Amino acid sequence: TLEQFIRNNRGINDGADLPVEFLTSLYQEIKNDEIKMKADLDDIIMQKGMENVDSDVQFDGFLSKASDVAAPFFTAANSAREITMAGIHERDMFLSISSAAVQAMAGVFVESWDDALVIKALDGLYNASRICLYFKLYDQFNEILSLLLGYAHDYVTSVTALLLSESLNDSDFSTEDFPPISNYFLAKLESGQFKNPVVHFGPEDVVGSAAHRGLMSLDCALMLCKSNLSAINESWQDLLDVIFALREVEVLPSRIAEFDDFADSQGNPLPPSKFAISSQHKVREYNQSISSTSNSASNDGFWRSLFGFGSKSVIRDANNTDKIDVDVTKTSDLLECLKKIANHAQLDQIIMKHPNNNIAKRILSKLIDCLLPAEIDDPLFEHNSVFALELAARLLISNNSNATDLFPIFLSKFEELFAPKTPGSEDSSLVLKFPYLLERIVVTIMRACIHLYDIVELRIHLQKSLKLIEDLPSSFTRTIGDRLGCGLAIVLRGCFYLFETSDEWSTIKTLLDIAAQDKSGRGFVFDGIASVIDYALPSPDGEEDEGEENKIEPMLSHDGAEAMTTLLLNFLHGSYENDLTYKIPSMMCMKKVYGCLQGARTLSNTSHDHLQLIDWEKMVTTIYNDVCLSDDGLIAKNGFESLKRVLLSTNVESIPEENWFILLDMVSGRPPCIAVQQARTSSLGFIERLFLMLMPYLSKKKENWVKLEEFTITMASLARQNLRAGRATELFETTVHTVTNIANVMSMTGYVDGEGVNFCAWVSETLLDELERVGACGGVHAMMVAAHAQNLS
Repeated sequence: TLEQFIRNNRGINDGADLPVEFLTSLYQEIKNDEIKMKADLDDIIMQKGMENVDSDVQFDGFLSKASDVAAPFFTAANSAREITMAGIHERDMFLSISSAAVQAMAGVFVESWDDALVIKALDGLYNASRICLYFKLYDQFNEILSLLLGYAHDYVTSVTALLLSESLNDSDFSTEDFPPISNYFLAKLESGQFKNPVVHFGPEDVVGSAAHRGLMSLDCALMLCKSNLSAINESWQDLLDVIFALREVEVLPSRIAEFDDFADSQGNPLPPSKFAISSQHKVREYNQSISSTSNSASNDGFWRSLFGFGSKSVIRDANNTDKIDVDVTKTSDLLECLKKIANHAQLDQIIMKHPNNNIAKRILSKLIDCLLPAEIDDPLFEHNSVFALELAARLLISNNSNATDLFPIFLSKFEELFAPKTPGSEDSSLVLKFPYLLERIVVTIMRACIHLYDIVELRIHLQKSLKLIEDLPSSFTRTIGDRLGCGLAIVLRGCFYLFETSDEWSTIKTLLDIAAQDKSGRGFVFDGIASVIDYALPSPDGEEDEGEENKIEPMLSHDGAEAMTTLLLNFLHGSYENDLTYKIPSMMCMKKVYGCLQGARTLSNTSHDHLQLIDWEKMVTTIYNDVCLSDDGLIAKNGFESLKRVLLSTNVESIPEENWFILLDMVSGRPPCIAVQQARTSSLGFIERLFLMLMPYLSKKKENWVKLEEFTITMASLARQNLRAGRATELFETTVHTVTNIANVMSMTGYVDGEGVNFCAWVSETLLDELERVGACGGVHAMMVAAHAQNLS
């Protein structure tokens, strides 16, 4: 009644009543145009009195009265398939039932051994995940995805244990026990689609679906990941766990499973390090222990519980107790399926290349998080973490356009790992407990420098990462000397022209020195230095190779040349474990470096006192003592040729007088042994160069004459020894030629000025006296006297 209608609507206007006139008008409108529901199915049956009529007759009657029946019950098929956009109300409705529905479907999927029911449950989870994506319910999507990935991970790890089992005789498992993969799934796998609505399957085609539900879950989960990468968040770790498990059964595509590593000059990959072999051994022991545990399971058997043996879906003789190994053909089919699933998922695309910087950073952060162990005693941590690091490195390098945002994530994690466990203490860093992981971090740092050093904004971060290597224990760096040396050589060769500061050169010099401490890395270090010198510096003689006249080469900076000289001196001196293998080639390289430096200095009129006073003296001293005095005549000859080149490249006035006298004392005090005549002969050219270069400069000051007299007398005595060694020798002829040439040049007008003229005349006469003693002077002495008289007049 009207009174009841008014009473029922009291207080609905924010606690107050609506006007009585409004409610009365509304009541009359409703009464005059009553809202009626269409007849329900039961209403029609009751209305027509058809309760006891045969069902077929009832159905015919229903169709004839379709216009009177509520639409939901008799909507045409085509109309039912029409898609309408769901809105906020449908989203809320789905959200209210999704949790319980997912749990129910997941329970059926895990517990049921009805093959068809397992397939339907998986379809339900797949559809629920798609609905979550449609409504942008990403938390719910990740929850479903984690469930599917968890089932997949359990399945793959179980397969790993199966394949690693040496013998299954103790597991009550026979060939007939191993269930086939369903035709339904194989056909779907070939189609590359999660659903194939065109093909119809019979009951026999789905047999095996329950036993291999984990396989189907893997396929479903990876396809969801492939298509909806931006929606993955909390389930990233579950995805990585699955990828790690697939790696164990060796079904990942080679483009993602194989590590990028350094190779020697012949292209041969470097052999595994001691740390890599140890890590692989730990994994092998762990897998064998898991396999043993599986084989010693309960009476039902591990494999029986995994594949559902004894359930309704498996047809076998319950009394069959034959115990033989797994059928290789069936396990091979299983591995082929896993390979196809991994290939279809395009995991390398999921991990590596992403134009979306936010997605790339999210993926990288999840990968880098794997470098910290959840449990310090996890036997698989190091094995999996190095693989995660490899994937992270590929992601960085393949997304170099975003490297300025990505590499700092690396650096932050590396600094955390390298830091002592207790700040301010001397405790070893966490990463030293996992040496193989540390090895791969070092490799990753060098790879990043090789590929990214041309990005100016990144150089400071790359330098910080390189400095982390400097503080590593020598016992560790020696063990990875080959990789450290090879990687640094590539960095040097590819980036030397990008090193702009002395700090950059100091860092690379220190690291190269560390790598050269071990024989395995020494060759790589020297090859890198020699390659840079050969490429960056022109020939000291100004000669160009054919076809290179127009080649523009990056020049080595003075800081770089100084760093190269220091390292070459170490090679020359045998500072690395007394290894003199590189004595001659290092001397040749050093000669080229020094010659070009002197030329550049002359052009720029700049002074580099450190290189001139310290490295020059060390270089000359090392070449003379370690090379020129060698018992090998050929080595000594090369040494003296190098010293001559150094003298020619040196501005005499750039070296203090005391340094020149140190050189003269060294040459006069330790001449090559007379028994090694090739060395003695080679020394004469160097001595001639010393006389002709230094006498005009040093003899200008009378205070230098005493030292120069001592040197001249010693050299005259050396010439006497050479001449007495026998006339029919190269040493005799070279001595005569050298002394004659010195005398001729020093007697020339304008060779020296001032009081030095008389001193140089004395030097010439002193040396020529030695030739007269053996009758080898000829007309030279008379010529010298005449020249001296002319100079006096």
